[in-house]
Amino acid sequence: MLATSKEQMKTAGGSHAFADYTIALPETFQLESGEKLKENFLKLRFFGNRSGKHLFVCGGISGSRIVCDDGETPGFWRKVFHEHGAVDFQKYCIISVDFLPNDNETVQCITTDDQARAIFLALNMLEIFRLDGFIGASYGGMVGLKLASLQPGYCKNYCILSAAHRPNPIATAYRGIQRRVIEFSERVGQVEEGLSLARQIAMIGYRTPQEFSKRFSCRANEKSHAARFDVCDYLESRGKDFSKKFTAHRYLTLSHSLDDHFVDIETIADPLFLVSVEDDQIVYEGDIAELATCVHAPVRHENFVSPYGHDAFLCEPQRISGYLQQFLERFSV
Repeated sequence: MLATSKEQMKTAGGSHAFADYTIALPETFQLESGEKLKENFLKLRFFGNRSGKHLFVCGGISGSRIVCDDGETPGFWRKVFHEHGAVDFQKYCIISVDFLPNDNETVQCITTDDQARAIFLALNMLEIFRLDGFIGASYGGMVGLKLASLQPGYCKNYCILSAAHRPNPIATAYRGIQRRVIEFSERVGQVEEGLSLARQIAMIGYRTPQEFSKRFSCRANEKSHAARFDVCDYLESRGKDFSKKFTAHRYLTLSHSLDDHFVDIETIADPLFLVSVEDDQIVYEGDIAELATCVHAPVRHENFVSPYGHDAFLCEPQRISGYLQQFLERFSV
């Protein structure tokens, strides 16, 4: 059963329709853990040309189905996906998703396998039996690789940015501390503070020392153990903002999903366009290079240097737009 929850005649500047769908997954849908979802549905958004080529787009764990500005809510990837951007809204029907778990979910473990299977089922229920392209960054890229593994041939081509077939131990180390901070904060009744601190730790890993050196001073505002540093003020503001938008349970679930991710390279046969960042502290460029070298499929691997590290897919719109244009043109999407 599916329901249209919203439809408006505007997105990205007001000239394109978008439609949000809430898709009830089959009652038989079961997670890898053996659990069943309490909130057994997936939220999708369609925008651009509904008669155009089907292009699935998704970002990191803090992203959503709102990829570009819709007149009400800023899109998380709005610097890349906009009216006159690399992806032609007249040519493509762009599909995006809110990753599981939904806001009031209680299950503890949701994997990239679960995400990919839910997306595949929801699209089939909407009678979309093949995708022309998939663009995924960070966690979205992991889900894309898992979809390619589980459903070979379902999508013609994949563009995977800052994501690999497995997590790197350094990233797991970062995320493990974040989860323990949140779990401790739950025990002492300071969940919002714990979520804020976890996000602050994450922000350090998303960027690079070079970027922080350019933006912030190393000098304190006074000689005291309580002295303030501008970099700490920045991180605290980001953490507080994030803690108002995300629940601790959802963060813990998706964080664990990142570390539980694994795709057998041998199972991928569809063409891949891979983009890595030299100074990414979260997704090691060498892991993406390993994927590019070992996969038995047509592959193109681009690597670049950016002070934004893992956040380059959000903070380098011109460069990322260029790579997306290459993907769409050279892979004939």
